Amino acid sequence: MKHFVLVVYLFLFNCIFSWSQTISGVVNNYYKVIKVNSVNSTAKLADVTGLNSGIRVLLIQMKPSTIHETNSTSFRDITRIRNAGKYELNTICGLLNDTIYFRKKLLNNYDSGGAIQLVTVPQYADVTIAGVLNGKPWDPVAGTGGVIIVEASGSITINGNINADGLGFRGGPMINYPTPNYDCVWNEDITEYYTSMPPVPSTPPMYHIAGYKGEGIANYILNKEYGRGKLANGGGGGNNHNSGGGGGANYGAGGKGGQRSNESFFSCHGLNPGLGGLSLSTQGYTIANNRIYFGGGGGNGHENNNVGEPGGNGGGIIILKSDQIIGGAALISANGSAPYNAANTDPYSAAGDGGGGGGAGGTIILNMNSFSGSLSVESKGAKGSDAGYGVVDCMGPGGGGGAGVVWLSTASTPAGMTINVQGGANGVVSANCTTAACRNSPNGATAGSAGTTAFTNLIPDGTVFNCASVLNSGVLDQFAVVLRGDNALLSWTSESLPGLLKFVVEKSSDGKDFNSIGELPIESKSEYQFTDILTDNDAGNIFYRLKLFFADGKFSYSKIVKLNFRAPFEMSVYPNPARTFMNMQFSLNRAAKLMVRIYDAKGMMVSNREYYLDKGRNKILIPVSRLSAGLYYLKIDNKDWRFSKSFVKAE
Repeated sequence: MKHFVLVVYLFLFNCIFSWSQTISGVVNNYYKVIKVNSVNSTAKLADVTGLNSGIRVLLIQMKPSTIHETNSTSFRDITRIRNAGKYELNTICGLLNDTIYFRKKLLNNYDSGGAIQLVTVPQYADVTIAGVLNGKPWDPVAGTGGVIIVEASGSITINGNINADGLGFRGGPMINYPTPNYDCVWNEDITEYYTSMPPVPSTPPMYHIAGYKGEGIANYILNKEYGRGKLANGGGGGNNHNSGGGGGANYGAGGKGGQRSNESFFSCHGLNPGLGGLSLSTQGYTIANNRIYFGGGGGNGHENNNVGEPGGNGGGIIILKSDQIIGGAALISANGSAPYNAANTDPYSAAGDGGGGGGAGGTIILNMNSFSGSLSVESKGAKGSDAGYGVVDCMGPGGGGGAGVVWLSTASTPAGMTINVQGGANGVVSANCTTAACRNSPNGATAGSAGTTAFTNLIPDGTVFNCASVLNSGVLDQFAVVLRGDNALLSWTSESLPGLLKFVVEKSSDGKDFNSIGELPIESKSEYQFTDILTDNDAGNIFYRLKLFFADGKFSYSKIVKLNFRAPFEMSVYPNPARTFMNMQFSLNRAAKLMVRIYDAKGMMVSNREYYLDKGRNKILIPVSRLSAGLYYLKIDNKDWRFSKSFVKAE
């Protein structure tokens, strides 16, 4: 038994291979995809700046679906989901002009002309989220944003919040219809499920107006962007006069907006508020139908006094994939956002106009083998806006946003994790409304529906290797670099390629910005070599890649290879397990200053020491007697290199 435990300890000791990093802010980059060829496993992008072979990426289609277009209650119901919501992980194999080649065969089909984006996925061994981790908001014009994704082979420690609130589909923007020319008629209710802006003066009349619909997985239709009908999971806009917008939806349906009330018989009426967004509960979120979505935007209430409320934005998408997630009492949230107008006395309440619908909660995927610590996870719908602040009339409040999905890879919710997928409350007539009869009344507005917690998530990630060669060459997978003394020796093989003119060798210190350091013309041979003479300025990590130039003006890149220069050429740590001291032995090819830190299994630093080492062999004693028994991580940091080792403190 003791022998078995020792083997396990040694296995853990050798598995910790990379320095734990700390991240916050925006760590993803976003690219608009023009077209996907699933047969060839390629994607044409609007811009490939910053992309290279070896970069991990998420391919995801945001929309569209096919919907009803009739002027009826079924307007914008989904008739065919198409490929909206499909997603998968992959790795870039190479680039040819504006086309990227994927390393693995694509699993899904994607709609050409659909809103498809490529999101870079940062890779870590162990990573700690220390500040707020967020993302770029969804931009419906650019077709990018709204997704936060991080992947680690070891652990993700969440000490800072991860926030995708309001990063999803856009709420209906405010649009004011001044009087004149867009006044209402007391004896005619505006019943349309869609209207245009501006309406034709004669047919229909100019008072056939309504608020803007919230964005959803169906595209807007020209001249049908306004009105009470939903836009798939986007909430409908409130119809004339001063009715509220509907809430957006995701798994939970959006709530309906409220009506205008307490007006006189010969005043304008607002009996047709925006409908809530359509629930997507049957359109994905199972392994058999693995799709994910943004929260839908809320609809804008009808506005004619320039004091209304827009629809709230839906929540974005968060994906964390690692062996272990460690919660540090932080919050992961992809909530919908509440309607907000900073120009109003109460920014969350419309005054003499209809209120906006709340945004729906987004989607959160936590793909892990184990969880420890404590963590709060939310994908809530937002509250619809109130209405009637400080005015006599009782305007229509906004509907509540539906909640989203928290999708775990585990079979149940782990201990220490709390999940909230509550639908957003509907708005009410403001308590400051001067008409007491309708204060705090919903006026028919309804709350958004609850979302769900789903289990046994499996992120689509291909297994069939596709990267035998971009352009049928052997370059991409046989390109290598080794250290020969103080020089870097690059070598590769290449089959004869029609039109290939030359190889250009490029070098980088960060793996992002490359500069040319030499070129080799094509010769009648299959093996090539290039030597880079290194200096002290090259100390640290060095990255290389090849750029292939062709006679027709096209070019392609090899994979990126990395070399660590001036790192220690020998290091050992013993004994393991340790009781009093650990011996750390180095053989260095130059003098160095080291920071040696020890972290416990929860990622908390328990020791921090600085050492100065000479060129040659060095030995350091690391005291561990005061540590409690258990698993620890030894982190060794120099300005040129970093190492990480695990060890066990014995009783």
